Amino acid sequence: MAAAIAACLLAFAGVSVHAQGMAGPSDSMNAALRQLFGNTAFTGSAEFRVLDSSLRDTMILPMTYSMLDGRTRLDVEVSHTKSVQMPAAAALFMKQLGTLNVIIRPDKKATILVYPVLRAYTESPMDKEDEAYLLKNYKLAKTPLGRETMAGHACEKTKVILTDDSGKTQEMLVWYATDLKDFPIQIQMSDPNQTFLITFSKVKLGRPDAKLFEAPANMSRYDETQMAKKLTAMAGQQ
Repeated sequence: MAAAIAACLLAFAGVSVHAQGMAGPSDSMNAALRQLFGNTAFTGSAEFRVLDSSLRDTMILPMTYSMLDGRTRLDVEVSHTKSVQMPAAAALFMKQLGTLNVIIRPDKKATILVYPVLRAYTESPMDKEDEAYLLKNYKLAKTPLGRETMAGHACEKTKVILTDDSGKTQEMLVWYATDLKDFPIQIQMSDPNQTFLITFSKVKLGRPDAKLFEAPANMSRYDETQMAKKLTAMAGQQ
């Protein structure tokens, strides 16, 4: 999801998203992540990486990842994004933008995007496809693959297969940290052209502040069209 958001930001900076190969995980992958975490409440640093078919990094995106009662918050450090194909104009735009806060509210079927540098946010209903994935039921099957140390933690490396109620499957590799109550410290998913890797650090198990998952009261709300204009104007000031 974070990769898709970064692609949108690059588009606002006048960059062709498809030319940059910046497509993010599919809705099915995002639904798989929600299923994998379940009701775990936590906050942690995360590094989101996109790798090409040769397993070379094409993008690295750092963020803070928080979950509470099925709600998700990503504090994406877009100014620290690294991409092998990012033009200078896009890099400057993302440096100006700084941080993007993404709040996903399945209970409200809404997504909130907060732009701290603009003191502004949008709140939009989920599209029908993503909403449909929320309603699916999944069966989870695990196959142990052995013990490995990952991100400084002793882990059980596991092949995980999620099967939805239509029979469609999503396969991933998960490293469960045994010293963090089997928290998935690293998750790897692939599609035919890319591999997506999420690695966590500084994980704190427990309930984060519920206010983090609400729209900011001290910022102005804009609709998507208004925000697009503000971002386009910001990119044009470079």
